[in-house]
Amino acid sequence: MARRTRNTPPRVPAYTLHKRTGQARVRIDGKDIYVGPYGSPQSRERYDRLIQEWLSNGRQLPRDRTDPVTIQRLVDRFKQWASGRYRHADGSKSGELEIYDRVLGILTDLYGSVPVARFGPSDLRIVRDKMITLRWRRTSINKQTTRLRRVFRWGVSHDLVPADMVERLKAVEGIPIGTPGVENDKLVELVSDEQIDAIRPFISRQAWAIIQLQLLTGARAGELVGLRPVDIDMTGEVWTAELQAHKTAHRGKARVLFFGPEAQKVLQPFLQGRAPALHLFRPIEAERERRATAHANRKTRPGQGNTIGTNRKARPKKRIGEGPYTTRTYRKAIERAVLRANLKAEKKGKPEMRVAGFTPHQLRHTALTRVRDTHGIEAAQAIAGHATPNMTARYSWRSSKLACEIAGKVG
Repeated sequence: MARRTRNTPPRVPAYTLHKRTGQARVRIDGKDIYVGPYGSPQSRERYDRLIQEWLSNGRQLPRDRTDPVTIQRLVDRFKQWASGRYRHADGSKSGELEIYDRVLGILTDLYGSVPVARFGPSDLRIVRDKMITLRWRRTSINKQTTRLRRVFRWGVSHDLVPADMVERLKAVEGIPIGTPGVENDKLVELVSDEQIDAIRPFISRQAWAIIQLQLLTGARAGELVGLRPVDIDMTGEVWTAELQAHKTAHRGKARVLFFGPEAQKVLQPFLQGRAPALHLFRPIEAERERRATAHANRKTRPGQGNTIGTNRKARPKKRIGEGPYTTRTYRKAIERAVLRANLKAEKKGKPEMRVAGFTPHQLRHTALTRVRDTHGIEAAQAIAGHATPNMTARYSWRSSKLACEIAGKVG
């Protein structure tokens, strides 16, 4: 019998004969279940039904209906289902899973052992109050509360939650603007050219390229970090990249990035000589370049001091993978560059040279605000990939601020 490998899916339990009794049986989760006389249509029907229930139930036998379902069990079952549901077209996990993990962690910490049937609107408000205590912002709290309702609605469809619970939980309304004790969303501040230029000496060539591409394309960081040569169509004057994995892919929406002449100049050094399926921006390449630069700039002569590799750990706890930058590692690269720029300013005794930190999200806001100011909201909407102008209008705060300043001078 061939040995099952890691990538081979688990076998479906077989329809077998119990010779002593002549009964057909199937062994599921170590338990023998007899389904009727071997070979009979009735036994085949029951076997097929059991297997389908087992598959639909995440390769587990359906629970005993008299056994109360706890919140922890509901969450475990939902996460098992969600790990297969929330994936991009290339099979990679969607960021939605991490977002669910945050709020489901709060739910299970507070109510993990409580039977689902005893959970009600007042309990949902307590979970929401915990988010407020953690200083989550109003919009995030409302979105996470909606996700919790979605988990219970999923539970209804899988016979884990009473049918009326979803309607009861809908009674908990969203938090309105101006609610005391709840932090409202802050306007995203734009990033100045001075801030960006100040970190240039302290950031890798790869992360710097992603920064430039965000400013030139208005793309999300997650849309750029995983780019490969094969993803980019270079046949036209404006290059394009039709993304398979992106923020709204699970809604069936398309997302295309456009690279004009300046963006093409940023991309070209990373395209030359690169295998079509190899990611353009990889931390391991940045680290190799950093070490090569450090070696070239060393003060001691090659024959003195440590030679290359002698101070490296044989089995380091952390290794740089072969994969691309992620949104997290890209954000961390910016944070480290800001920190190094500020340390240099302090050493020089020039606190006025300190740099205000910024995020990849702010870079996207900056790019789209510039497009809106120069080409209008429809152009910004097209570049951003927004379905409606209402979303793009969030990037207009700078224009409103400018209008206020002008009115103060001439009005």
